[in-house]
Amino acid sequence: MIHTHRFLLLLTVILLALACNRKASQVSSDTKSASAGIEPERSTIQVPRQKIDTSISLNKEVFLLASIRKEPCFGRCPVYEARLFSDGRAVYIGKEYVDQIGQFEATATREKISILFEQARLIDYFNLPDTFPRYGQLIPDLPSTISSIHHKGRSKTTVNNHDAPRSLRKFEQLLETFFDGLEWNRIDAIRQ
Repeated sequence: MIHTHRFLLLLTVILLALACNRKASQVSSDTKSASAGIEPERSTIQVPRQKIDTSISLNKEVFLLASIRKEPCFGRCPVYEARLFSDGRAVYIGKEYVDQIGQFEATATREKISILFEQARLIDYFNLPDTFPRYGQLIPDLPSTISSIHHKGRSKTTVNNHDAPRSLRKFEQLLETFFDGLEWNRIDAIRQ
């Protein structure tokens, strides 16, 4: 029994080390000066999440298509959120440990959007469990990745804390790559 507890403790430490040492994705090389030099101080106190301003040129016909959000950990994990809307507009908010801190906007092509939906279909995204680990307990210090897709009247959000299948992790990477490949323009700085 003692060996099992040591093994679980060791596994948790390894997962924490891997999760917290992930390198933040590059969003755009044009605005690197926004976060140059100063790193925000971390705290274990829970801070309310800031919401993305989606009011910019939205009307009733424009809706959310896809999003990805990286939650904080107790280390230096990237914290950001990116959303894609039906009019092709994308919004990115960089919060901590990313190259771009602030709010940015870009436009995606229909071809790139189609690739996202095709990949979601291939991994059967809409039939994945809502949370990973599926039957286990979340590890609070690991950063969760929250992805969502809204397509043809269906909506699905999946929270990946750890132990997700390879197909979901690859899809999350595809979402990150999709947003990284857009040309971002600063629209507002996050006020703290």
